[in-house]
Amino acid sequence: MGRKKFFEDDRVRKIISERVGLFLEKKINERGLNPYRLARRLGVNPSTVTRWITRDAERRFLPSPVMLERLSLVLHLSEEEKNSLFLLASQPTIPRLVGLLPPDPEFLKSLCDDADRHIHEDRLLKQAARYLQNVLDVLEIWFEPNKKIPQDFQPIYLHAATGLSYLQTLFGDWDSVLRLTRKVEQYANEGAFPWFNFIRQYHELIAYFNRGQIQKVLAISEPLAKKVVKSYGFVEKQPVYIYEKKELLEALIKRYKALALGPSREAERLLGEAIDVFTKLDAARPQVITLGNWAKLKIQKPFTKVAFDEAFSLLRQGLDLCQKQQHEFDDAGGWTSKRKSLISILSYRVHLVLDLAEVYLWGGELDSAKSLAQEGLKLATNLDLTGQRLTAERILGINR
Repeated sequence: MGRKKFFEDDRVRKIISERVGLFLEKKINERGLNPYRLARRLGVNPSTVTRWITRDAERRFLPSPVMLERLSLVLHLSEEEKNSLFLLASQPTIPRLVGLLPPDPEFLKSLCDDADRHIHEDRLLKQAARYLQNVLDVLEIWFEPNKKIPQDFQPIYLHAATGLSYLQTLFGDWDSVLRLTRKVEQYANEGAFPWFNFIRQYHELIAYFNRGQIQKVLAISEPLAKKVVKSYGFVEKQPVYIYEKKELLEALIKRYKALALGPSREAERLLGEAIDVFTKLDAARPQVITLGNWAKLKIQKPFTKVAFDEAFSLLRQGLDLCQKQQHEFDDAGGWTSKRKSLISILSYRVHLVLDLAEVYLWGGELDSAKSLAQEGLKLATNLDLTGQRLTAERILGINR
């Protein structure tokens, strides 16, 4: 991902094809040829050559790599000329793209919007991450001499960094989450972009919890919960990965506080309250994850049949909800702007399957645990969820 990835943008294609066309036109003239004579030597239709060198950007297209080789031979290009041609015709890397196309706010914003749409579909999460990483790379490379992103580009930069941070919470890459939140912190604070600053802190809360930094979770959960009301609503049109209701955010923070407290009546009370909110708001994703969290909390105690049954029941409830939600998503043919709650929940099923494997492992049912871990490993591998893949491999005893 990142600087070696390519933009697939029509404007870039037009710029590249124009430069290749000018190069070919110059070499054709230098060799005393014309499009018709060159076409005969290549064995192609004259209109094909004409479209390589036309000034009409809509009609112009690039020769294929194989055709570039043939052109090099027919035009008797030197090694240096051939290298120049292939360089011009190659898809631009990020640094080359920056040299060709200065940052365009509308273009970069459209990439962020495309990424937001992809976030609804598990199989497109990596593509969404590439788009957002590309936006960050373009802005950071272009403005590197200034060491600061200009104010006009800061909302786009924060959108990309926050979206990518969210995706890394799904991928389980907690180091990347914290690296990205530091990028957000450069420009977002209580005074400037308070909403992005709030989400930054929320993502840090998730990362600290998953890294086992429980004291940090407890230290920031209460102040963060108080900021929900203060910070909510600063962004009129929020990206899709930002929850639309402040009640959801309050419940999510409450969930992490409960998990940080560990097995206790207070933790169970907080989780129960969070589940009630998620159910009321028809928020399937956090409800599914919280059911899994609650089950794992129960198996932190010494084994009892009652605790095993309670954990199993919570996970079955979560898996049933997952199946219902995924069926709705598949039946509707994907996400629609009219039903923003409709979202593929396949990646969350991976969490529950592995949580259930952990419960069976806790209960001493190794065959059931390994069978579920195999299912979780397959799903995690297909969806490229590194954290969940490692969990499955741990249960299966796979050492890499």
